[in-house]
Amino acid sequence: MLIASMHKFLLLIFLLLSAVVLAQKPNHAAIVVVLGDGTAVSQCVSFDEPSISGYDLLQRTGLELEVSTGGQGTAVCRIADFGCPTHDCFCQCKGADCNYWSYWHWQDGDWQYSRNGSHAFQVKDGAIEGWVWGPGSITDAIRPPHVDFAEVCSDAESGGEATAVPSPPTNLLPYAAFGLIILLLGGLALRPKANR
Repeated sequence: MLIASMHKFLLLIFLLLSAVVLAQKPNHAAIVVVLGDGTAVSQCVSFDEPSISGYDLLQRTGLELEVSTGGQGTAVCRIADFGCPTHDCFCQCKGADCNYWSYWHWQDGDWQYSRNGSHAFQVKDGAIEGWVWGPGSITDAIRPPHVDFAEVCSDAESGGEATAVPSPPTNLLPYAAFGLIILLLGGLALRPKANR
């Protein structure tokens, strides 16, 4: 009788935890990358973490990147075929004319030039980020075109596919609970029955 009650109790916990895990939806952020030929590539990136860095978001687009990492963080040198090699990240930014990858955030209905490097900025669910290869400076650079989050991420929000690189889940509690329940159920199933 006790074992049957334990089985029902564990089954109930298992079903509740299954519902919690299935109810967890990934976060999404839209990103637009304007290449050197003027082509704008927009994608919806999904992520399980509460937030990820702007650099992680860019990496998860799957676009080919070359970066330079130093004491001040990670500088994006090249995206796809546009930019500079890692060993000379600002090769086109050595005189009055400067071409580089500018980084942007869509905030308060307009593009805002990022004052932080992409490694330091945290992107949350619903964010829109932008990158542009072209001429400019900190105070004067080419803005990305406006993209609508709902349009870019419509398939992902309705259960469709979003571009993403799998990331480890940050909340391991439901998975640990699953493992514990499986062990308990297995132990109870293998337990010898008492003679009556």
